[in-house]
Amino acid sequence: MSDLDDFANDLLKVSEGLSSGKEAKKFLKKEAGKLKNKTLNNAKSKVKAHSGNYFKSIKAGNVYDSEEGLSVDAYSASSAAHLIENGHIIKGRNKKDGSDGETHGFKKGFHIFDNTAKDYKEEFETNIENFKNELFDKNGM
Repeated sequence: MSDLDDFANDLLKVSEGLSSGKEAKKFLKKEAGKLKNKTLNNAKSKVKAHSGNYFKSIKAGNVYDSEEGLSVDAYSASSAAHLIENGHIIKGRNKKDGSDGETHGFKKGFHIFDNTAKDYKEEFETNIENFKNELFDKNGM
């Protein structure tokens, strides 16, 4: 029975460390940085930007509490990011008064963030497993 008690005490020690959130927040912030870098590389390979503002606007967010627990995300702070991501109508301008002119078509979106998140999901799950194992090893379990 003492082995079971020792295991329960070790498990309690690990859970207390996680409930403070310091290790988990550090891990999530590092993972958000990795996701940001993968998103940026994906965007650079697909989007032909006239200026670097879209690329500069891709950032890793801060760790925050949500209903599911701790969360973090990568996002774009650009005002045109949703147009690049989801697509947009291509319209001309009237030369005389500057109002909207004819519709010339639709530019398909690149869905950079969605595709990168899907690609990163498996790697993230592996990293969570490694983090969990490191945490148990660190606490002698």
